[in-house]
Formats: sequence, structure tokens, C-alpha cells
Amino acid sequence: MKHTDSINSPFWKNSLIWIILLSLLGIVAGIIGFVNPDHFICESVEQYSNSAYSTVQLFLLHHSFDNKSINILQEISRWSIFFAVILLSYDVLSTLFQKQLNFLIIKSYHDHIIICGLTDDSLQLATKILKKDNKVKIVFIDNTPDNPLYNSLRDPRAKHNIIGDTYSRTVLKQANIHKAKEVFIFTDKDVQNVENAKIIFDLIDGKSSSDKVLECFVNIRNLQYKRILNDSKLFSKVYPNFNGRLFNMDETGIKYSLLTCFPLLFNKEKIHILIAGLNTRSIVLIENICHFYNPSKDASNIKITVVEADSLAIEQFKISHTSLNKFADIGFLNKNISLISNEQLDSIAPSSICICSQSEREMIEATYLWDINCKKTEIPILIFSNTETPVAEEDLPEDKRGIQLPLEERNIHLVLLNKENNSFVKDFSENIEEIAKLIHKKYLESEPNAPSYNKLSEHFKDSNRNQAIDMYLKLSYWKLITNKKLDELKIQGFSKDKDEKKLLLAQIEHRRWMIEKYINGWSLEKRNDNKKYREDLIDWDLLTDKAKEKDNGAIDLMWKLLKEGILNEQF
Repeated sequence: MKHTDSINSPFWKNSLIWIILLSLLGIVAGIIGFVNPDHFICESVEQYSNSAYSTVQLFLLHHSFDNKSINILQEISRWSIFFAVILLSYDVLSTLFQKQLNFLIIKSYHDHIIICGLTDDSLQLATKILKKDNKVKIVFIDNTPDNPLYNSLRDPRAKHNIIGDTYSRTVLKQANIHKAKEVFIFTDKDVQNVENAKIIFDLIDGKSSSDKVLECFVNIRNLQYKRILNDSKLFSKVYPNFNGRLFNMDETGIKYSLLTCFPLLFNKEKIHILIAGLNTRSIVLIENICHFYNPSKDASNIKITVVEADSLAIEQFKISHTSLNKFADIGFLNKNISLISNEQLDSIAPSSICICSQSEREMIEATYLWDINCKKTEIPILIFSNTETPVAEEDLPEDKRGIQLPLEERNIHLVLLNKENNSFVKDFSENIEEIAKLIHKKYLESEPNAPSYNKLSEHFKDSNRNQAIDMYLKLSYWKLITNKKLDELKIQGFSKDKDEKKLLLAQIEHRRWMIEKYINGWSLEKRNDNKKYREDLIDWDLLTDKAKEKDNGAIDLMWKLLKEGILNEQF
């Protein structure tokens, strides 16, 4: 198994190499130095044999020297062999008492990161973290002793790990959970991940002597389960020493990838996006783009067509996402991807194609079946995947092989969600958090009795983070509808009168907020946050002026952050 993102250690840190080099140096220098102290020439076999024997004695650290007769080669030999023996002894003792030494070293850690579950995703995350912070230490907990990924943990800051159950209280204590600053839970079972978080909470709740808060990131693969858990006591309340944060790899990867993919999706005046596959990836994609209007003058809803063979999946989506029909024209083709012909594709006339299938074979079929490479290069194809080679040459039909052009030249764009997710953690999360705090600060101007950002539950913090990410999408949309560069918009901003573009962006922000509330189970009633009621879940035209001012204020804040350089232009 090849891991392209392994945590490598330089060869000169390998003690075995030093033992061999020092031993060779000691042997060569010793034999020559003991042959004849005066002119280093061997005059007989016996003399050579005695010289070799004297050199071997150095490995036993047993040899007496006459200080008057010792020469430079003997000096080099005895010290080289001495250090070789010391290094060898250290390696032997380290191997014999590895477990005990490992626990002692981990016990000395503080402000370290614990990762429960050693997987490809967690390994890539660790790599990004180590590159970002050259002082941080990472402890992996995994219950598979022969996990091949252990071979990739070569960085000294991530090599002291524990083999055991991630939910074991004893193991978590051995990982020095009380002094850790962050925990990432990455096992394959959602229920087990939640149980892990509960055990960690129980271990540290009220038992920490400092004011430090442990950030506990819990990976939940099932998106609907994640949204249900948001309302659970463990993740909805704010605790003095524990902050539980749920995340979904596909969800974060899709959201972050949109920052670079948005211009490919919104590339025409009339947007019609064809999506292959109905799953977590495609659902998150739909949720995060359907609040935007067509860039044309009529500002109508965009159109989305989903190709999915599973009738039950379609019906479940229609039931759980009925509210999205207010924001986009969403249609379905209930058939296998491979049955969509070029003629049907012509009749659909998509402006872009998004392939979100979790099957590599379906990705290949969806990409090549429509003969995009030859006839429809004006239609961008986006492949959302965790695999770097979902379109391998040997997997193609025979009539599609032999095409050597890079994917981009055929207008095919591979989006690696796991890398996007890890890039978010490494490069972008701090920027989003900073913007989220400023968004909430702006909100407190109209709602002074609301709690401060640090006292918000993760649901409301995520709401601010979502708005922060969407600011970047709105910047792309703003450039699109004005046909201007970012530098021009930074200077120009909005006119003091009623600016149509600003009004449009404010309406889009309101639509985004409504979708976020709907998919998290909120409904239209007089405001009650405990019952998930909000009276502003209505169309823009029905809002009060005060409510509209909040959305207008969000757009003013976006421009302000752009001018101040807080909104990072590279995204």
C-alpha cells in the first residue's frame, strides 16, 4: 500500500545507520592503529590478528591503553566504537522496554493532540497538522497492532502511540487526555465515535485544574445522524472544560471545495447542474448552492437534475428536503447513470456536470459515457472523490482508451474531498473562525442580550462559520454579476442609494440562512431557540425592515472584511 502523504523522517535520524557507520569507522581505524603504532604497516599475519583482536576488545569496552603509546587512529577507533555500543545499548533497551518508555514519554506531553483511529484520513490530517505547527505532538490510539499505516508514522512527534481500544478509559488516561488540547475521533462506526466522546467528557468534566477547554472533534459519516446529534446534550451545551464538535468529511470537503469550484458551476446566465448520484456529497452540494440565483437579469432559481437509480433514496430526499423546492428547481432521473445517452444529455442541456457517486466504477462511466472529451468540452465536469485516480486508463471501455490529454484540457476537474478537508484544517479554519466571531459581533449590535461567541453552542457557532464560508462564494457571485475584478469591487463597494447588486446579495444571504434552518429542523413560529422556532423563515418581501437590515448588514460586513484583507483573496 502506497501512502503519498506519509510523515517522513530524514535518514540521518536512523540510529541503525549511525551504529553501522561508527562500527565500520572503529574497526578500520582500530585494525590500522593497532598494527604498528609507529608506521601503521602490518609486518606479519600474527600482527594483523592481534590488531583485529584488540579492536574487537573495544566492542566489549575492555582494553587498557598506555597513554604514551596511543595514536590518533586508536583514539578514533575507541571513541567510535564506544558511541556505537552506547547507541546499540539504547536501541536494545528501548526495544525491551518500549511500552514502558512510550507511556513515560506520553505522560510528559501537554497541549498535544490525540487521534482515535489510525486511518488514511486521520493520517493525512496528522500530516497537515504537523506541517502547520512544528511544535505540536500527536498521539494515535488504534486497536489494530498490525495496522500497515504505522509504517508511515516516522515523524518523531507522532511516533509515540498506543495500541488499544479508543473507548477504553485506561487507554485514554495513558494518552494523557487531561492535558491534551484537541481530540479527533476517526473510527469507522458513528455510534462508537459518540460513545468515545461521552467517555472523554466523563473523564475530564470538572476534573481539570486549569481553564483549558478540550476541543473534541467527532467524525460522523451519516449526515442525518450528525444533524440529530447537534441537538443532543453533549454537543448542544457549552461546558467549562469540554467542547464537542461534530464534523462530516464529505460535508467539509464539499463546502471548502466550492470556494474554488464555484466559477465552474456558475458559468452561464442560466444555471442547470446535472448531478450523478444521490448521497451525502450530492446532498451537501445541493444545500450549499441552491440559495443562489441565476446570474441573468431575471434572477430566477437555478435548475438541478439528479440522476439516481435508487427510487427509495429519491423519495427519502424529497421528504427530508421538501423546503429546498422553494429555492431551486430540483428534478430527478430515476435510472442508472450508464443508461443516460448522449441524446438525453443534449435534451437536458446542463451548464455543468457534478459526479458525486461513491462508486469509482460509476464515476468512470458517468465521466466517459457521454463522450464529453470529443463533443462537449464546453461543459465542465467536476468529479468529487477521495481517490486520486478514479478514471484509470485500464478501467475505461476499449474505445475510450489511448487519450493522453490531461483531465483539465478535456474540461474534467478532479476534486479530492479528503485533501480539501485537510487543507481546510491546515490553511483556512483559523480564518473562518476569525470571520465567524466578527459576524457574531455584528449580530450582537442588533441583539445585545444574546450570549457572546464563546458561550454559543456548536450549532450556533457553525451557523456563523457557514455564513463566513458563504461570504467567499458571494464574492465569486458578486464578480460574476458585475463582470468586475475583485480589486475593483474592493474599491468601489456599493452605492449609497439602493444598490441592486447589494439587494440581490442580501436576498441570497437570507435564502442561505433559511435553508440552514430548514435542514436542521427549524420551523416558522414566534422565536424560541429551544423549540427551533423562528418568525423570519419567510420570503424576503414579507420580512420587516429590521430583519432585512440584518442581511444588508451581513453584506456590508463582507465588503468591510474584503477591504481590510480579512477575507483572503486567494480563495
